[in-house]
Amino acid sequence: MGEPERHSSRDLATGSKSSSSGARGGVGARDRAITVLLVDARSWRRESYAQALTCAGREVRVLGFTDVADAAQSPVQSDATLVMLNLEGVSLAGSEVLDRIATARSSLPGLPIVVVSDSTEAADILKLIEHGVSGFLPISLELQRVIDVLRLVAAGGTFIPAEPVLADIENIAAPTAPQEPSPEGDALQNATTTTESSPASDHQALIAALENLTPRERKVLDQLRQGQSNKLIARALDVSEATIKVHVGNIMKKLRVSNRTQVALLVESLDEDLHRSGDGPKSASDF
Repeated sequence: MGEPERHSSRDLATGSKSSSSGARGGVGARDRAITVLLVDARSWRRESYAQALTCAGREVRVLGFTDVADAAQSPVQSDATLVMLNLEGVSLAGSEVLDRIATARSSLPGLPIVVVSDSTEAADILKLIEHGVSGFLPISLELQRVIDVLRLVAAGGTFIPAEPVLADIENIAAPTAPQEPSPEGDALQNATTTTESSPASDHQALIAALENLTPRERKVLDQLRQGQSNKLIARALDVSEATIKVHVGNIMKKLRVSNRTQVALLVESLDEDLHRSGDGPKSASDF
């Protein structure tokens, strides 16, 4: 028991949509069969995962495959509930991972995708969610919580681990250590601190920082300049509010400011100077 099943058909009760709480559903939700297409090139790891998952969740069945192509060609894939891609040891920053996600979505259409990874980078996690992944499972997650996540995703939900996302936001928002008072007094110290912590005094540095924003961060920046809240920005861009919080944090980090108001003021100042100069872009939005 617990061995990954390979290329053998089975009966599967089609899981219907449940409440967004997913893991906290009633007895019926827990009893619904969940068939996982586990894609992992290492056979010993596939078997270890299969044993753990089937022992922890009585309704969970695991079909093991070396790659997405094998899973897509198997006759049992038509009975599957979701796809689990094990990306342990793989950098999520490269385009290879997004290619794998795209291949899984096109080869196994309609099946939600769950990624297993040892990454704790919030930006990596949210990038995968934006590209169609329905669940991100850090390897540090407790086994029973993994089963709960599978139930949630099978019911149509999306799972993002809170810890790395919140930690990233807290690190961005954390105040810098106070500097020693300068002999010239607090006024000079504050001026020096502002110069070092923000590109406001150097428009070329600010332009470079703006050019370093991702296309999605530029869209968020444009909404910030209009004074929109995270909730409204999320609605406008059709993403979660948690995703917007991370984008805002990344923008502040790249522009080296400590709050969203400073972001708006900094970009507005650049707009005014660009307009007065009459050269190049007329607005920071043009970068």
